[in-house]
Amino acid sequence: MGTPTAGQWVHRELLGGSVAVERGLSLGEGLTPLQEAPELARQLGLEALWLKREDLSPTGSHKARLMSWLCSVLLAEGHSQAVVSSSGNAAIAAAAYATLGGLRLLSLVSPRTPAAKLEALRRQPQAVVMSGAPVALLHHAVRAWGLADLRGSVHPLAPNPYRGVAAELAAAGDWDSVFVFASSGACALGLSQGLEALLEPGRRPQLHVVEGAPGGELTRPWYPG
Repeated sequence: MGTPTAGQWVHRELLGGSVAVERGLSLGEGLTPLQEAPELARQLGLEALWLKREDLSPTGSHKARLMSWLCSVLLAEGHSQAVVSSSGNAAIAAAAYATLGGLRLLSLVSPRTPAAKLEALRRQPQAVVMSGAPVALLHHAVRAWGLADLRGSVHPLAPNPYRGVAAELAAAGDWDSVFVFASSGACALGLSQGLEALLEPGRRPQLHVVEGAPGGELTRPWYPG
């Protein structure tokens, strides 16, 4: 279990929710370093560019923040079993934090999941099922078996842990712009909420949301059909 100073739980007041700090699961997620990228900045014609190294999180992605938070929420609500569908990163993080907290987890992944991510997932003592229709199988698991849904794209509290990214950026300096990769939008929304809570309007950087593929959840309304 975590402690009041473990990982992202240093941002407890900003995260909100009803999880007591001493009940927060932590593997040391959050507080990731900022790394300057001068050559990439030069190629893009920028004065300076810094990377927030979420890939150095305990499970290899920013999903460590999400699953530390959501698994802690499930435990606080009395759940003992959960299910997640994922292309890899979310399932890896969910399995790590579910194992830490004593939750039973079913991870549903696509056959297109990269082999390295499957290998990382299989190192956790949790059930993994490969399916051509992982989301449909997840809906069945929730309805028929009563498993809690751990997907960040649907959980109303999913943006909360990403407010911690905003806190870490705000503490590191003043930024003109922040670019964030997004799929369902939970990370972008949480980052926006955190910047709004922490910084006066004149000090907030412009937030640019970059979607990974055209026609995804965020931009789909702008595409024909």
